[in-house]
Amino acid sequence: MGLFTPRPEPKIEICEYVEDFENLPVFLSCNMALAEQFPAEKYNHCVKINMEIYMKDYDGGLVSDAELAHIYTIESMISQHIDGLFAGRGIVCSKGYAFLMYYISKKSAQKASGIFSALLESAFRHTDTSILFDPRGNEYFELLYPDEYQLKEIQTQNIISKLRKYSDDGKTPRDVKFFLTFTSKEAVVAFASEAFKSGFAYVDMVKEPVEGRVLPQFKLILKVKMPFEAELVNEKIRFLMKLSQKFAGEYKSVETNIVNTSQGNSQNSKY
Repeated sequence: MGLFTPRPEPKIEICEYVEDFENLPVFLSCNMALAEQFPAEKYNHCVKINMEIYMKDYDGGLVSDAELAHIYTIESMISQHIDGLFAGRGIVCSKGYAFLMYYISKKSAQKASGIFSALLESAFRHTDTSILFDPRGNEYFELLYPDEYQLKEIQTQNIISKLRKYSDDGKTPRDVKFFLTFTSKEAVVAFASEAFKSGFAYVDMVKEPVEGRVLPQFKLILKVKMPFEAELVNEKIRFLMKLSQKFAGEYKSVETNIVNTSQGNSQNSKY
């Protein structure tokens, strides 16, 4: 008797964030791990399932728990019957609909329409399904994957969440460090001179080993003493990202310390 080898579970790394569309939120959940498969050879067909949802007439257009439960039920039902990869979901409050996205193989795509029709006929809501040959993941990157600025905002929020685990609400001013890279020392100097005018202070500059890169790389570290609050930090990040492009540089990351002010004590720990 042969051994049964179960199919390995696909990698899932969910990132949740919010966009604004027509003055109401769009709640997005993206499987970031899926980006690694593109251009896809096997799972090269995009399945997008649109479903009607009922919106609250109050509370800023938020989705009720009952509607969220409906979306998750449909998602769970489809995931059990589909041979493919989950890409993510979106809830568009201004339009009153949600969508689920998967990537499936050509073989699965040939019979998918009938399967989805049978599964969704009990949903009691208007739903429609589209299947598109999309080996480069254009639908995924356009509708689900966060852009460059959104990725940085998500990173900021992750740090805030970690600070809160240590009872640090981020409101106490502390040194917030920003990391950037450039291909020449001259670019670092020119960039820094502009950044200093906007309140940034110099921390360090390090020439990093080339190791396979065509051009050298200089890492610049700047700091600002400020509360670590999302709106303030993201404003600084957007400024640095825009300014660094003028000098062929790249903004990389932000870092701060834990400030513990309980019982009148202050304790800093590097993040």
